[in-house]
Amino acid sequence: MPNQLLKLVFLLIFIFQSVFMYAATNITINDSNITNVEAKKVIEEELPNTYLVSGQIEKPEEETPARRFDLVYFIAIPIVFYLTFNIMQVKNQYEKGNLALDNSDWNYIYFNTFVLPFAVAYFDNIYIDNQRKLKEKLSYEKPEIGIYCLIYSARF
Repeated sequence: MPNQLLKLVFLLIFIFQSVFMYAATNITINDSNITNVEAKKVIEEELPNTYLVSGQIEKPEEETPARRFDLVYFIAIPIVFYLTFNIMQVKNQYEKGNLALDNSDWNYIYFNTFVLPFAVAYFDNIYIDNQRKLKEKLSYEKPEIGIYCLIYSARF
């Protein structure tokens, strides 16, 4: 009997709590319900006109040589590791007959993983810098010399 009474008490508490929580969620909050908080009106910023034209909120970041170097370097690291690892396994398969790598193989893999991407990023940086200089050199427009008459015109 006391066990059933205890179950009934907990059931009533659960039902009361459920009803109370449901009633609490239907309360509307407005300025009259809040008594201890100062009311501050927040003005939302409008989207710039560039959003309407391009569909982007923020301006894209300009690509700097250091940022490009970082991207090329960190993208090349896993690729070089994977390729060097496979090359060393193939080498060991032909030389030793198994795929196991020893310490010298791992040292070569680690050295190659960090040095080769550095060289790739460095030469990419040089290539892009040369392309940028060439673009600036070619973008310079020579002044146009011309003879303009009513009957005849020529440009040099």
